[in-house]
Amino acid sequence: MARKYFAMAFQDEACKLVTEQHYAIATAGKQLGVGEQTLRYWLVKRGWKGPQQHGLPEFNLADITSEMDLLLQAKQDALALIAEDAHLQKPPHDKLRAAVETQFGQSLGLSRVG
Repeated sequence: MARKYFAMAFQDEACKLVTEQHYAIATAGKQLGVGEQTLRYWLVKRGWKGPQQHGLPEFNLADITSEMDLLLQAKQDALALIAEDAHLQKPPHDKLRAAVETQFGQSLGLSRVG
Protein backbone atom coordinates (compact mmCIF):
# COMPACT_ATOMS: atom_id res chain seq x y z
CA MET A 1 0.00 0.00 0.00
CA ALA A 2 1.41 3.39 -1.00
CA ARG A 3 2.05 6.01 1.64
CA LYS A 4 -0.21 9.05 1.51
CA TYR A 5 1.35 12.49 1.29
CA PHE A 6 -0.37 15.39 3.04
CA ALA A 7 0.62 18.97 2.28
CA MET A 8 1.87 21.06 5.20
CA ALA A 9 -1.15 23.39 4.90
CA PHE A 10 -3.47 20.37 5.20
CA GLN A 11 -1.56 19.16 8.28
CA ASP A 12 -1.83 22.62 9.85
CA GLU A 13 -5.59 22.78 9.26
CA ALA A 14 -6.04 19.24 10.58
CA CYS A 15 -4.18 20.17 13.75
CA LYS A 16 -6.33 23.28 14.18
CA LEU A 17 -9.42 21.07 14.35
CA VAL A 18 -7.98 19.59 17.55
CA THR A 19 -6.23 22.61 19.07
CA GLU A 20 -8.68 25.38 18.18
CA GLN A 21 -12.01 23.68 17.55
CA HIS A 22 -11.51 21.03 20.26
CA TYR A 23 -12.26 18.02 18.08
CA ALA A 24 -11.19 14.65 19.46
CA ILE A 25 -8.17 13.33 17.56
CA ALA A 26 -10.06 10.23 16.48
CA THR A 27 -13.00 12.29 15.19
CA ALA A 28 -10.85 14.77 13.28
CA GLY A 29 -8.73 12.01 11.81
CA LYS A 30 -11.74 9.99 10.67
CA GLN A 31 -13.40 13.00 9.05
CA LEU A 32 -10.20 13.88 7.19
CA GLY A 33 -9.15 10.34 6.30
CA VAL A 34 -6.00 10.60 8.40
CA GLY A 35 -4.85 7.95 10.83
CA GLU A 36 -5.14 8.84 14.50
CA GLN A 37 -1.42 8.22 15.11
CA THR A 38 -0.49 10.36 12.12
CA LEU A 39 -2.58 13.26 13.37
CA ARG A 40 -1.15 12.86 16.87
CA TYR A 41 2.37 12.95 15.36
CA TRP A 42 1.58 16.20 13.52
CA LEU A 43 0.23 17.72 16.73
CA VAL A 44 3.25 16.78 18.81
CA LYS A 45 5.56 18.06 16.06
CA ARG A 46 3.80 21.42 16.46
CA GLY A 47 4.28 21.51 20.25
CA TRP A 48 0.89 20.14 21.31
CA LYS A 49 1.06 18.63 24.82
CA GLY A 50 -2.24 16.81 24.91
CA PRO A 51 -5.86 17.51 25.76
CA GLN A 52 -4.99 18.89 29.20
CA GLN A 53 -4.21 22.24 27.61
CA HIS A 54 -7.80 22.79 26.48
CA GLY A 55 -9.47 25.22 28.86
CA LEU A 56 -6.95 24.85 31.66
CA PRO A 57 -3.92 26.98 32.36
CA GLU A 58 -0.53 25.31 32.15
CA PHE A 59 0.58 24.03 35.53
CA ASN A 60 4.15 24.83 36.53
CA LEU A 61 5.92 23.57 39.60
CA ALA A 62 7.88 25.99 41.73
CA ASP A 63 11.64 25.91 41.74
CA ILE A 64 12.36 25.54 45.45
CA THR A 65 15.87 26.93 45.16
CA SER A 66 14.69 30.18 43.59
CA GLU A 67 11.69 30.48 45.94
CA MET A 68 13.58 29.85 49.19
CA ASP A 69 13.03 33.39 50.58
CA LEU A 70 9.29 33.12 49.95
CA LEU A 71 9.13 29.67 51.54
CA LEU A 72 11.03 30.84 54.63
CA GLN A 73 8.68 33.83 55.00
CA ALA A 74 5.65 31.52 54.68
CA LYS A 75 7.12 29.25 57.37
CA GLN A 76 7.71 32.20 59.70
CA ASP A 77 4.17 33.45 59.14
CA ALA A 78 2.72 30.00 59.82
CA LEU A 79 4.73 29.61 63.03
CA ALA A 80 3.62 33.08 64.19
CA LEU A 81 -0.02 32.17 63.49
CA ILE A 82 0.30 28.92 65.44
CA ALA A 83 1.91 30.76 68.37
CA GLU A 84 -0.91 33.33 68.37
CA ASP A 85 -3.93 31.09 67.71
CA ALA A 86 -2.99 27.40 67.38
CA HIS A 87 -6.62 26.24 67.12
CA LEU A 88 -7.78 29.06 64.85
CA GLN A 89 -10.42 30.11 67.37
CA LYS A 90 -10.07 33.89 66.93
CA PRO A 91 -12.58 35.60 64.60
CA PRO A 92 -9.99 36.81 62.05
CA HIS A 93 -9.12 33.16 61.42
CA ASP A 94 -12.68 31.89 60.78
CA LYS A 95 -12.22 31.55 57.03
CA LEU A 96 -8.85 29.86 57.41
CA ARG A 97 -10.32 27.45 59.95
CA ALA A 98 -13.21 26.61 57.61
CA ALA A 99 -10.80 26.02 54.72
CA VAL A 100 -8.61 23.73 56.85
CA GLU A 101 -11.63 21.76 58.04
CA THR A 102 -12.93 21.46 54.48
CA GLN A 103 -9.55 20.23 53.27
CA PHE A 104 -8.70 17.90 56.15
CA GLY A 105 -12.04 17.27 57.87
CA GLN A 106 -11.91 16.74 61.60
CA SER A 107 -8.65 14.77 61.38
CA LEU A 108 -6.74 17.73 62.81
CA GLY A 109 -9.21 18.08 65.68
CA LEU A 110 -9.18 21.88 65.56
CA SER A 111 -12.69 22.27 66.94
CA ARG A 112 -12.31 19.73 69.75
CA VAL A 113 -8.92 20.80 71.11
CA GLY A 114 -8.60 23.57 73.60
